[in-house]
Amino acid sequence: MKKRLIYLILIYSFFYINIKALDTIKFESGQVANDVRMAQKLEILTKAMEVTKEKYGKYIITSLISDRVNNIRARQLMKSGELLNTFVAVTNLEWERETIPIRIPIRKGLLNYRILLIHKDDIELFKNVETLDDLKKIKIGTRLGWSTTEILRKNNFNLVLGTDYDALFSMLNSHRFSGLPRGVNEIYSEYDLLVKNRLNNIVIEKTLLLKIVTPVYIFVSKQEPRLANRLKEGMKIISKNGKLDEIFNKYYLDDIKKSNLSNRKIIEIPNPFLPPDTPLDIKEYWFNPFEN
Repeated sequence: MKKRLIYLILIYSFFYINIKALDTIKFESGQVANDVRMAQKLEILTKAMEVTKEKYGKYIITSLISDRVNNIRARQLMKSGELLNTFVAVTNLEWERETIPIRIPIRKGLLNYRILLIHKDDIELFKNVETLDDLKKIKIGTRLGWSTTEILRKNNFNLVLGTDYDALFSMLNSHRFSGLPRGVNEIYSEYDLLVKNRLNNIVIEKTLLLKIVTPVYIFVSKQEPRLANRLKEGMKIISKNGKLDEIFNKYYLDDIKKSNLSNRKIIEIPNPFLPPDTPLDIKEYWFNPFEN
């Protein structure tokens, strides 16, 4: 009996050690049901892990958090890495100081380019915007905890803050503010939901393109240096072998074509929180809407 118990303990220990040895990405749930942005993030993570499987072994991607967490809460959870050890966010000095950044933008910098959802009564208001100062005079909606919020605040925008993602659209529909900047990768799927939910006072603004350099990276808890190294190697591989471009085109090419970016009036908004190690000089990392 004693020998059998020792045998079972050894088997369990072997199984447990091997499970523990698997690289485990502890991720998050989506912003909303069927969130396209989450699907793209997961596909990138999976590709980066797959191409490194021969060197690093098998892996698990799991979600231990049922609800979407904002950036502030995510950074707190990343310190221990127990519930969340991998997060995708717009980079800033805090993220790069408190976690391990993988400095390859997962959307090739597409989020650098923003289009506005606006209240339908303000179409002419936005058509008359010519400069950054003109735009600052208009009430702009944004969410507490978003990196973009701090950028706009630092640039002295006239902000109306919301605490809930879904509520922002209701606030715009009720004309609490005039415009809500959204990424090219976000705006069309969100607009489809607005139409479905009969928020009929909201339209997509057709003349302006806001440029804010806001790279989106994968960040890894400092408790997981091996996982960070693996993801960094994987991201470099899929960036060089064209897989990152394939995923980019799969998710965003149609939206880019709809956006008519090259014919819009550009309003550049400085990002005072852009870390100095941002790889702006590596051309292949970045989408450029003005190149054929």
